[in-house]
Amino acid sequence: MTQVTTIKERIAALAKDPMELAAIGDTSFVLGFRLAGIRAIEAEGDDYAACVESFLAHPTLKILIVKDTDLNGLWPALRQKILSTPHPIVIPLGKEGKAQLQARMKSVVGVDVL
Repeated sequence: MTQVTTIKERIAALAKDPMELAAIGDTSFVLGFRLAGIRAIEAEGDDYAACVESFLAHPTLKILIVKDTDLNGLWPALRQKILSTPHPIVIPLGKEGKAQLQARMKSVVGVDVL
């Protein structure tokens, strides 16, 4: 197996794999997901936004897990796209993520479930 080195190569490799659940973030954030067998990609800064956009366009991805502070650091247009798209569902984890997840669930389900 060849070593995939650039962020674009990693995104392209993941795009070929069927997956329903994935995580994106810095090394410490994605480590646990990888150990659990969940597809994960390390990305920060400008690469992070490019990875998020690629994952949003992935044909089989159902749930994307992100760090809440990373989500808040995205430019407003991309953050709005994430919050308004029905597929995949983006789940922010962290202290601030609970309120975002609660609002997202309320918009999808129609009632406050958390």
